[in-house]
Amino acid sequence: GGAVELIAEHWTAWLLERGDHASIDAWLTLLPDAVVKSDARLCVARVFADSSMGDMSASPEWLDAADMALGAEPDPVVRTDVAAAHSSYRILTGDCAGAIEVSTPAIERGDARSLWYPVPFGARAHARRWNGDLEGALADFDGYQRESAQRNQILSVISTIGSLALVHAEGGRWREAEEHANRALEMTQHALSEHWMMGGAHTALALLNAERGDGDAALAAGERALELVRRGAVPGDRANTFLAVSSLRRDAGDSDGARELLREARELLDACPDPGRDVLERLTRAEAGAGRRLTPSATPVEVPELSDRELAVLRLLASELSQREIGRELYVSLNTVKTHTRNIFRKLGVSTRGEAIARARELDLIG
Repeated sequence: GGAVELIAEHWTAWLLERGDHASIDAWLTLLPDAVVKSDARLCVARVFADSSMGDMSASPEWLDAADMALGAEPDPVVRTDVAAAHSSYRILTGDCAGAIEVSTPAIERGDARSLWYPVPFGARAHARRWNGDLEGALADFDGYQRESAQRNQILSVISTIGSLALVHAEGGRWREAEEHANRALEMTQHALSEHWMMGGAHTALALLNAERGDGDAALAAGERALELVRRGAVPGDRANTFLAVSSLRRDAGDSDGARELLREARELLDACPDPGRDVLERLTRAEAGAGRRLTPSATPVEVPELSDRELAVLRLLASELSQREIGRELYVSLNTVKTHTRNIFRKLGVSTRGEAIARARELDLIG
């Protein structure tokens, strides 16, 4: 009745103009689950409030309920809301291919009257960025910013400006990076300043300060970015911040803290269905770099601990055998070989079979 309509009417503004997910969470919690599940608009509210709070464990259930509640003749606006929730879920769980697949029809055929119409642009922008399609990503960030600004959705606008600040910083366009980062911070009122969507702007500031040779300011901005992205964020963005701060910590002499962040980034991305080629490459490079830095002539080489089974697989990886043939040789399934191989790659800090063999020879693990 009245409560449902009130929430359905106002929750978007509360979230995207004020960053206030706690109120929406409280309103929805007052309604019985069955009532929320019977209304696609409320299911969408549940998904977005949860992702804003950084907990998406129940989202698949709410997305299924939203699909069910749409029915056979859905309202085109509500259908676009639901498509936006799907695209957001895909990118926030680190599924770049899925995000592109769901976002593209939502952008091309979605109803622009939906307040959530901008979200698929954002989802696809991040997916393209981490897949190495920077040009496509910039076009989508542009669409995301434009569509969000038209709807006065300040949180999404600021988040996009922060993402662009970071893209500029990574490309060495320092003046643009600084302009964007400062603009994102100037536009942020208090409640929004603590939202994870601000992580990009602070990561950009960390790179900017490092470029200027101000290590203390760089590390302070980096640690602030870390604190924010741990609350939520696209896995590619989160891992990318881990990598940036790992490098700053190493420069500051904290090699344990640096390694810890690399380990965390690897764990995070390994758990994603498709985190994106580009961010995986960055991680592999960082791991290889860290491995090299551990071995100046005076210090003992750190040899990773491999189990007997992993060593057996590693020796056969150096042969001409396929993974299936290695499985036959060792009387284990193909899946088991794949799992051992993944663990070997992770422990050696490599991403291909060739690199694994080269690294293993360097470390005298195989002849």
